[in-house]
Amino acid sequence: MFDTEKYNEGIRRRSRKAKDKLQASLSQFSIGETGELLRALNSIKYKRNFGQIEAIGFTITKGGVMTSKGVGRGILVDSAKTNGSKIGRKKKDWYNPVIDEFIPELADYVAEQQADSLINAIKIN
Repeated sequence: MFDTEKYNEGIRRRSRKAKDKLQASLSQFSIGETGELLRALNSIKYKRNFGQIEAIGFTITKGGVMTSKGVGRGILVDSAKTNGSKIGRKKKDWYNPVIDEFIPELADYVAEQQADSLINAIKIN
């Protein structure tokens, strides 16, 4: 029988690991020195369907997204794209690499758990 709590705990454990890596990435790029972004990242949202976690959400403040795009404080996205480094701002891609690393690991875990569940449900010997 499928153990929903064990499945959810595996997802929560991987989500916390991704959150820790996101926070480390913030520190590496010296982003969010006020702590607002770091505090927002402490919250992970889970959406459930029939008791199983089916979606994960990380809270990223507007400033965190803008920093990643190289914009902010009067510098628009179009300006950052056309002027590049002439405007004195550079993109700090702090969250995409972490999420790109997290998704395949999570997908493998979910696929493995669901496959085991299916095999157990149809009793393949």
